[in-house]
Formats: sequence, structure tokens, C-alpha cells
Amino acid sequence: MSQINVPKIALVFALITSSFALVYSSHVSRERFNELEGLKRVESELLMRWGRLVLEESALSSLARVEYLATQRIGMKVPHVSEVQVVTP
Repeated sequence: MSQINVPKIALVFALITSSFALVYSSHVSRERFNELEGLKRVESELLMRWGRLVLEESALSSLARVEYLATQRIGMKVPHVSEVQVVTP
């Protein structure tokens, strides 16, 4: 009779062990999925921030803005034709 119980005990032990393994792998899977979703959210925020920075850079480096700052802050002006000298080699 004790020989019959050993396979049953082994099967019950294997069933319980596999159940715990299933629960643990489901838990780890959910943790990884939550981490992935968080990283996707961060990626999206960084992409939006990068887009705003590119837009700001293009606005700050536009030719009209550079020309405006050159004339207003530094006092630069476009030279008159008579003030231009051509240097040839």
C-alpha cells in the first residue's frame, strides 16, 4: 500500500510545484508588462519634448530672428553697394 501512495504523493507534489511556478511566472509577467508600459510612457513624453525642442530650435535659428537680433542688439546692417569691396586672389 505504501508503494501506491508514493507515486500519488509525487504527483501531488509536482502539481503543487507547477501551480506555484505558474503563479510566479504570471506575477513576473505582469511586473514586466507594467514596466514596459511605463517605459513606453516615458518614451512618448521624451519624443514630445524632443519635438518641442526641435521646434524651438528652428524658431530661434530662423533667418528673420537672426537678422532682427543682429540689427537690434549688435547694430549690424546690410552694407551699401559702395561699401562692399571684392577681393580677388
